[in-house]
Amino acid sequence: SLVQQLSLILDRAQANGHFIPWEFVFADAAISATTSARRGYIQAKESINQTDSPLEILYIDEVGRASRDAVEALKLGRLINCRGKRLLGVSDAFDSDSEMSKLHLSMFAMLQEWFVDQLKSKVNRGMRDAFFRGTNLRPPAFGYRLVPAIDREGKPIRGRDGEQCNMLEIDPIEAEFVKLAFLLYGERGKSRNAIARYFNRRRVGNQTWDASRLKQFFKRYKYAGINVENMTYREVDINEDGDETRVTKSRPKSEWRVRRVRELQIVPWCLWKKVRRRLSES
Repeated sequence: SLVQQLSLILDRAQANGHFIPWEFVFADAAISATTSARRGYIQAKESINQTDSPLEILYIDEVGRASRDAVEALKLGRLINCRGKRLLGVSDAFDSDSEMSKLHLSMFAMLQEWFVDQLKSKVNRGMRDAFFRGTNLRPPAFGYRLVPAIDREGKPIRGRDGEQCNMLEIDPIEAEFVKLAFLLYGERGKSRNAIARYFNRRRVGNQTWDASRLKQFFKRYKYAGINVENMTYREVDINEDGDETRVTKSRPKSEWRVRRVRELQIVPWCLWKKVRRRLSES
């Protein structure tokens, strides 16, 4: 956790006779180190890059906490060296002042990226197996809710950790608004903006509605009783300026995971198809 990492870093800094002011504590909560677009990480690099910065040593828990991208980790090492600073890893014993620092950084960075690739593969495998077992993988969309899972005998279904699993079911109140939205758009010709204004006036759901949100809403296969996963993926793209951005791309339909879930169908198939046709025409 961030608290554990900070505790280890402060202990190491104190043992080295260094004091870390609060304004030089940088962190990113719940953001993957596979991306460099993290506020705390950017602030740390900016502090290093300032010629009048009092920062002399950058303490990190390990190289992977700075970046799990091999290229980015090497760029950070180059920045540290160019500015005459020092990078210390508390848990992995990395030290940029070491004669072998370049080799160590290359090895650590490569291992961290390999670890992420292996983790992605395991997660995808687990999600694929869970999908075909019927396990719920995501927070419930509008129109559904989570309830304790039980088997045919009414006994609770528990996971490997002993905790009771949850299953998805239709929320009867929200489902009425799902049907209404599809009816207004598919049968009565109302615009998405008009439906969004109506939903906002009625304070439907814990969200603000707009045309873009309704577009994704109308594309949801689950409303028609079909569970679809693995439709998109994210990858790094480099623009003309050389900056990296993460973009979402669509997978071919042959790679989709599809499962029929009639018990979760809210909208008749013919109405769902009519709405999709109008979306494509617009």
